[in-house]
Amino acid sequence: SNYSKRREPWMFDDETLEAAKKIIKFRYSIIPYIFSLAYEYSKEGIPLMRPRFWYEPDNLDETSFYLGKSLLAFPILKPTASKIKIKLPKGEWFDLYKEEIVSGIIERDASYDYIPVFQKHGSIVPMNLENLIFNFLPGENCSFVYYDENEENPDEWIKINFICEKDGNEVKISWKYEGSYLEKYKTLKFRVCTAHGIFLYEEDIGKGFLTIKI
Repeated sequence: SNYSKRREPWMFDDETLEAAKKIIKFRYSIIPYIFSLAYEYSKEGIPLMRPRFWYEPDNLDETSFYLGKSLLAFPILKPTASKIKIKLPKGEWFDLYKEEIVSGIIERDASYDYIPVFQKHGSIVPMNLENLIFNFLPGENCSFVYYDENEENPDEWIKINFICEKDGNEVKISWKYEGSYLEKYKTLKFRVCTAHGIFLYEEDIGKGFLTIKI
């Protein structure tokens, strides 16, 4: 249209372009999680974006929101803001941008190349389309349904049902899978995020479980 200003990232200055690239790259990294949520929506009608009161009945905040049940986002809404104060629900959370465990009330710089997004303790989030890895934050018992299909043949699909159970300082992640789309899924990679560091594990899909000491 002759009346609308073009908004493509490359129409702005280099700093804005680099910020846009970083945000787009982050969104792309959680596409496996978003795709699984879309599958859940198609089966159960549960929306991808969910208000805080969905999981916190007394929280009527309208500026932050859950993406699925495992991610909590705090958009920076004021262009002039230099800081943002974030009050997280009880428990440990993993800052997906800064890759660190946080809890309680924290403060972040309100830079426009950063969106505060936190993964809930006791959750599994699949990430990185090209090199799939399941980001796991130990905590309470949890479950997650992962879904993927072959873009060239939707009749080839895979669904993996994960369950994680905590017993003292040991966590067991178990899974069962359905479907014939196994080309990319001979092994499953896990990134376990704790206050003591980030640890990588890999297990054959046929084994069906992984035991981790935390």
